[in-house]
Amino acid sequence: SKGTGVVFALLAIGFLIKAGTIGVHVWLPGAYAEAEDDLSAMLSAVVSKVPIFGLMVGTYAAILSEADLSLAHALGWIGMLTALAGAMLAVQQDDVKRMLAYSSMSQLGYIVTAIALMSHLGWVTALYLTANHLMTKGILFLIAAAIILRTGARAFADLGGLARPMPFTFAAAAIAIVAMSGLPPLAGFGGKWLLLSAMMEKGWYGS
Repeated sequence: SKGTGVVFALLAIGFLIKAGTIGVHVWLPGAYAEAEDDLSAMLSAVVSKVPIFGLMVGTYAAILSEADLSLAHALGWIGMLTALAGAMLAVQQDDVKRMLAYSSMSQLGYIVTAIALMSHLGWVTALYLTANHLMTKGILFLIAAAIILRTGARAFADLGGLARPMPFTFAAAAIAIVAMSGLPPLAGFGGKWLLLSAMMEKGWYGS
């Protein structure tokens, strides 16, 4: 019904603000970057998943109630634009925690896109991407905390040559970055492949 569609739209707006999607993301980099170093890992890896699960429940309820789902495409475009904008903003950062914050924004954009597909494969993909983001971004924020504790610096210009004094931290960072980037054979590749497959199945070739 039209009324149910309006309710879904309002809920979706609230969840998208909490997820830090494009246009309403202004709070995200500051909150993640200025929080205590160990708390930043919790914010990105765990707390950011609350709106994601809320959005999933909302879309499932909307389908069961036969609500107007014409906003699904808009939700998908918001997700993809968030992924693109987050990645572009991340590469411009010199502060390691702000870079990770914008990277989290980008990864959450992929998850929102998967949810917007409103299909079984889309939801499976969203859960897969969520689990991957939880692990990899949690690792990276904890690595950032360890580096800041060891060096007292957050700018990339001050963080060169740490592979030798921090070999285990360097190895963990390398693995997490490969996984987050979606390169095989780690979990990130499976998530991005599933997202492409789900979009092709839905016929969202333009996205």
